[in-house]
Formats: sequence, C-alpha cells, structure tokens
Amino acid sequence: IVSSMISDKGLEQVEQAMAHQVKQTSLPPNLADGSIERLPEGPGVYLFYEEKGNLLYVGKSINIRDRVRSHFYSVMKNDREMQMAQQVCNIEHIETAGEIGALLREAELIKTRQPIFNRRLRRNGRLYTIYWDPETHHKPDIVEVQQLEARAQANRYGLFRNRKNALDILNKLAKDHRLCLKTVGMETGKGPCFGYQIKKCLGTCVGEESIEQHQLRLTTALMPIRIQAWPYPGAIGIRERHPSLDREEVHIIDHWLYLGSAVNEEEVHCLLEQQKPAFLDIDIYRILQKRLRKAADIIHLTGA
Repeated sequence: IVSSMISDKGLEQVEQAMAHQVKQTSLPPNLADGSIERLPEGPGVYLFYEEKGNLLYVGKSINIRDRVRSHFYSVMKNDREMQMAQQVCNIEHIETAGEIGALLREAELIKTRQPIFNRRLRRNGRLYTIYWDPETHHKPDIVEVQQLEARAQANRYGLFRNRKNALDILNKLAKDHRLCLKTVGMETGKGPCFGYQIKKCLGTCVGEESIEQHQLRLTTALMPIRIQAWPYPGAIGIRERHPSLDREEVHIIDHWLYLGSAVNEEEVHCLLEQQKPAFLDIDIYRILQKRLRKAADIIHLTGA
C-alpha cells in the first residue's frame, strides 16, 4: 500500500502526510470532547483526574493548552503516558500570572495532594542538612531540618533527602580538601585518621595542623553548599504580571517559605496572618533561590 502511494503521490508528499498523522492528538477515551480546547493558552498549572475523582497528575506550563495536548501526542507516548491517558476523565486548571507562580503552585500541589503519576517534587519526608557553627570547635552534625527553626538558617549547609546523601557529601568534601576525617566526625578511635595515613589529611588528628587552621579550611569547603541567608528583614511579595493577559499576582515569601499567592490586598494580609510552614522545602527553596534575583518587582511586607 505504501509503495503504491509513493508511486502515486511521491515520496515527499507521503512522508509529510505520515508525519502529520503521527503528530495528531489522540484524546484519552474517557475525556469529554472539547476539554482541551477549553483550556487557556496562558501560564498556570493543570490537574488530571480519574473517574472516581482521584488526582492522577499535576503539571505546569506557560501555555496550559499546548502542554496538556502534548501529553497525548502519539509520538510522545510511553507506557506511563499511555496508562495515564487511559484513566484521565477530567482536567482542571489554575491560571497564574507567570512562570514563577506556576512553578510554586505545582510544587505545592504535588506535595499536598500527592498525585499518583508525579515522581518529581513529591513530599520531602525527612530532610537533612549539615549543621556547623564555625565559631565553635564542635564537629559538623547531620540533623533533620524539621528539628531546626525555619527562621534560624545560619550555619546550615545543603539540603538532602536522606542522611546518607549528607554523609556522602561531607565525606567527599573532606577528601577533596584534605580535611581530617576524625575532626569532621567521619571517624572515631585513637591515632591518626585514615586520610593522614595515605597522605590525604594535613594532620589535625596528630597535631601537625591547628584546629583553627582546620576550621578555616572546613569553612571554605562548606561555603559553596551553604544555605543562602534570607536577604530581607521580613516577608516579601514578588509581584508577577503577564505581559498580555490582564492578570497580576503577588507571591508571598518569608525566609524562603512560600505562603501562597494573592491577587488583592486582602488576600495578602490573610496569607501573612496564617500559620506558616514549619520548615524549609527543598524544591521551593531551589525555585526561589534561582529566580528571586531575577524578580524585577519585590514588595517589602514585614520587618522593614
């Protein structure tokens, strides 16, 4: 059949027709006609639900309609996409003023709603950090973030999803910077550390390097992963406007904690007065750290 079509229409025209067919959207069988066409073409998040109302998936995009449609392109389907498409019965959306709002809402919804098909940005569970005060001679300590006050962010280095990841990073830093494994708490016992025996330690464990000098080198080693101090005296709002849509939002942030997004002054006050999250969220922190310095319109809300 294909060969006869090529003879009749020519190879180029047949290839174009096949490419067009491959890109055709294959709607989920249980999704009502027009569901995708009714979605907005602006930024925000979208939510896929199955027949019983269970949340399947949360995603974000600067163009909700195009992104949702892309889930169902036959050329993009893998086993996971096909399984999800078979179950989708309803699509909801939340419009935002821009990319920052979409990123924050997506991260928040995934953690609070636990969609079945989201693998990234799931609930943190226990988060760990390396806690170390350079003013003391104590060893670095790996502690649960939940045990520390959200506002007391000094002397924290890195956010880790489990204790092992934190230990691995500390061990790597010790080796890369020729730190003493006993002084940083990675080894115990008498005598020199293993690193000293293989000439990878400058000898703090045997008195060849002072504790003070070691502390300075440890500070240098940890500095690249230090949790950035909150650069404002209190809560701020990041004002985000869409250049073409008539929409504006203010994202309320306090010491890296995302309190929510508001569209008017009353909502801003409500968010500031509500109970704040108990501890840092690794994904929210990374989103804000990356984009806060690019935010053009910042409002100082408290502590000024």
